[in-house]
Amino acid sequence: MSAPATFVLTHAGLVATPAPGSIFAFIAMAPKWGLVPVLSGVLTGAMVSFLVALPIFSRSSAGGDVANAFAKAKQTVQAQQAQAATIGEKE
Repeated sequence: MSAPATFVLTHAGLVATPAPGSIFAFIAMAPKWGLVPVLSGVLTGAMVSFLVALPIFSRSSAGGDVANAFAKAKQTVQAQQAQAATIGEKE
């Protein structure tokens, strides 16, 4: 709701629908002199989404799992490289 509120407060609008909804479509559909209000609404929405998601993700226990998964994947790659090296020496 922060992005639409920013759009209303800054009188921002687009000249057409930003059809796939990407940032490039928003920039292309902004009026000639209305790029700053449109981008301020997009940035406000992104910042609020980040601030809401930050405590949710920081409280999850996935952080340790990611580090363990990375370490395990690194060991697997090293083992495969060592195995490939020994196969290459035999040939």
